[in-house]
Amino acid sequence: MFDISGGIALPSPSVADRDVPAASKGHCTAHAVLGDGEGTRVQAESWLELCHQMLLNADEEVAELAEQQRFIFGEDEDDLREHIFDVIATLHDGYRIAYTIKPEIRLASGVFLEEMAEITANIFAVSEWTSIVQPDDEELAPAKVAPKRSRKRKTRG
Repeated sequence: MFDISGGIALPSPSVADRDVPAASKGHCTAHAVLGDGEGTRVQAESWLELCHQMLLNADEEVAELAEQQRFIFGEDEDDLREHIFDVIATLHDGYRIAYTIKPEIRLASGVFLEEMAEITANIFAVSEWTSIVQPDDEELAPAKVAPKRSRKRKTRG
C-alpha cells in the first residue's frame, strides 16, 4: 500500500526566465517534472525540446538543467538584444552548455545560424558560459541515444 504518512513533497518551481504558452494550435507545448528527488517543473515549447530535456535529464554528466534562459547581449547599452536558450545544462565539473534546439528544417535558410554566430561571439565574452550546442535531429534517433553520447561543442579557442 502507498504510504504518505510523511507527507507529499511537491516539485520545485520552474527556473525559466520566460513561460512558454500553456497551449498552441501550431506546435506542442509541454510541462513536465524532471530531476532528482521531488524534481523540478520544466517547460518545453516543442516536442523536440521536451525530448532533449529528457535526454539531458538522463545524462549522468548533467548536474542541473534550466530551461528558457535569457541571454542579453550587444555592445551598446541603448541597443541590447536578447536570445532565449532552450536549455542550459550544468555538468558536475561546472561546465555550462547552452542548448538552442530547432528542427533541422528551420536551419535550412541560414538566417537562424547567422543569428547564432553573432550570439556565440558575444556569449564567450561572459565567463560563466562555456559552450553553445545546436543538436541535430539525429541525436534523437534510437541508435544514437545512449547514456554517454558525444556532444558537438563550440568552445573558446
